[in-house]
Amino acid sequence: MNRYKQYYLYVKKNIKFIYAVLAIYFFSAIWGFFFPSFFKNYIDNFITQILEITQNMNVIQIFLFILQNNIKTAFFAILFGAAFGIFPIFLSFFNGYVLGYISSSVAKSSGIAQLWKLLPHGVFELVAVFLSFSLGIKLGLLLFKKNKDKKWKKFWIKEFSMILEIFVYVIIPLLLIAAIIESFFMFF
Repeated sequence: MNRYKQYYLYVKKNIKFIYAVLAIYFFSAIWGFFFPSFFKNYIDNFITQILEITQNMNVIQIFLFILQNNIKTAFFAILFGAAFGIFPIFLSFFNGYVLGYISSSVAKSSGIAQLWKLLPHGVFELVAVFLSFSLGIKLGLLLFKKNKDKKWKKFWIKEFSMILEIFVYVIIPLLLIAAIIESFFMFF
């Protein structure tokens, strides 16, 4: 069977985890949009730090910075998801809230029509992010499985191997495309 068809079937079989991530993400994005003051100081400091770090970078440096950060986030969501899925749940909430907060700020300062600029890179990045967060949650929930015997350990290793393959062959390429588009939009 084709490798990508296997990945598709695996993701389809575990679609409930993606739905859970989507629910958390969009709930927190709506919360961040309509109630941006909850974490305002923290997010403003976070954004200021990123702007300071990237302010004198050229397009290649910005591209590498974005790609590195996104790959690290996706990888750690999967890796630390193995610890009961808590980290990817937190990341889903935080990233959704930040998107809502930024969307609210952009809509207030430049109008809601400016939000379309988030869409081109967001399509690829969000698919990769939702996949990595959901796969991290799946790994974490496997720890709650009853009857942990020798077969369970083999099963967990098999699941982890498939998730790592999806990370390398699906998530990283999506993040690569997103970083190219995002860095291009920043300079042009």
